Amino acid sequence: MITENDILRRNKRVVDFFTRSGFSIKLLGDPNCPAIIYNDLFCLSCYVKNFDLIFTDKPKAGAEIFRVKLEAGSSLERSELMDVLDQAEHRRVFKVKVSTVDLFLSGYNFLDKTKPDTRYPVFAKHGAKLYFDEDYARQICEDYNEYDLVVV
Repeated sequence: MITENDILRRNKRVVDFFTRSGFSIKLLGDPNCPAIIYNDLFCLSCYVKNFDLIFTDKPKAGAEIFRVKLEAGSSLERSELMDVLDQAEHRRVFKVKVSTVDLFLSGYNFLDKTKPDTRYPVFAKHGAKLYFDEDYARQICEDYNEYDLVVV
């Protein structure tokens, strides 16, 4: 059985693998099965299972096209990894941005935490919230139209 420490170590190896291979990624969501986000633009069509990094041809229920054992020091040449990634379809992710400046929706604060309708957006240059659904991101722009927001 995989322990919490194993999951932390494995996820660090995922990040290290991509970094050593020349890619900037971050893990998002459930540590047991994190989404692998490339440059805040795409959710890569791959997943981790135990200490294997499995690349698939499409985001959901895709066929396996490549597998890497995540060991200390695992890497691929950037061009090799690019070839693997080019064989797959990846999901676009979206951010909500203030149209006139480089500030992104990064979270929310509340005037009164007991009242959800007192929520207001917080913007920052870094740490943008990522959305997998463009329509949902557009709805946020509409909900907070006084801030002149756009989806990027």
